Amino acid sequence: MYIVLEYFDGKELLFSDKIREESNLKEIVKQICSSLYYLHQSKYIYYDLKPENILVSYKDGSPKVKLIDLGLAEYSPSPSDYEIKGTAYYIAPELLKRKFILIQWIFILSE
Repeated sequence: MYIVLEYFDGKELLFSDKIREESNLKEIVKQICSSLYYLHQSKYIYYDLKPENILVSYKDGSPKVKLIDLGLAEYSPSPSDYEIKGTAYYIAPELLKRKFILIQWIFILSE
């Protein structure tokens, strides 16, 4: 058996050199939201979202983002399937209280 992984030459989000530039930051946030939207539409919950699990690289001057460490991502078709897990410092309070609000979030990112 072989496992093939993509090599991504990036840095953790907070150590990215160009993150303080507004245009780069907007593109990074847009890509993170797009990735999370895809996971949620596929009924997967990414329980370990934190800056250390977001890699940023720059190609032709524009940022490229990858979410890593999906070991805690889990198929959860309904809120009753949600579990409390992830890095303690980053766990959402509503997850700890088990009070889920079913709201469709719409992210509008303008240029």
